[in-house]
Amino acid sequence: MLRRCANKTCTVHAEPVLDPHLLMWDIQRTIHVDEWPRTRTTLAVRLSDTDGKPAFWWIVASGDSVEICDFDPGYEVIATLSGNLRTLVQVWRGDVSWAAALAAGDLAVAGPTEVQRAVPQWLGQSIFARAA
Repeated sequence: MLRRCANKTCTVHAEPVLDPHLLMWDIQRTIHVDEWPRTRTTLAVRLSDTDGKPAFWWIVASGDSVEICDFDPGYEVIATLSGNLRTLVQVWRGDVSWAAALAAGDLAVAGPTEVQRAVPQWLGQSIFARAA
């Protein structure tokens, strides 16, 4: 119910917020770290349509901690998620499924096949997307 109300309010009065900092902050605070390998794992994120805001991000998971950087932390990257910010926000909000965004080519994961399959579970969606 809360997601529906929050998303209705956001979409009736304004476009979804397209701020990569806000998106990455929300991902970091709710990421499914238990889904990630226990060893340090780095996923690069390349976003288009960021309107001058940072477009390159790195998500570093190690054990029970997650760090998101807007600078290259220098670790080996296991895969790269690329696409436009709007689509990633829509997936995060639950407006579009990971499967649909990947199938349409709006988001893409470059890396080993098993990692490509795992990235949607690693990142998941907003807690509000699950509440729908």
